[in-house]
Amino acid sequence: MGRIGILLGLMAIALIVVTWFSRTNAARQKWLASLELPGSWAQDAPPEGQAPVFFLFNGELSKGTYELRQQDTVTQGKWRISQSSLILSDSNEDEVSYEIRFFDKGKIGLDGADLDHQTFSKQTDNIVPLRRT
Repeated sequence: MGRIGILLGLMAIALIVVTWFSRTNAARQKWLASLELPGSWAQDAPPEGQAPVFFLFNGELSKGTYELRQQDTVTQGKWRISQSSLILSDSNEDEVSYEIRFFDKGKIGLDGADLDHQTFSKQTDNIVPLRRT
């Protein structure tokens, strides 16, 4: 009975681990689908004296390519989501990490580096607005 008990205990632990992993993965996929990052995003209220920031994310729900526009500067590279962080890698392989705060469908906040406590709204069209001087 000892070996059978150990075997049943191990099977129960394996079942618990598989169930936990499955639920965690399902919750992550639901969060990524709600976030719906691919598309155009515009900064809601840039800090005083700064030009607004525009992102264009292409790819899957958790990774792809991006284009960042601020005034006359355009940066391109790859993006990925790791846990609740957005990680941008430019063409020089320099990485910048932002903590993502999901407020509502089409509304996120980025926290970190040069975009500390900034909110962004998803644009409903495919046109990235450019600032005209």
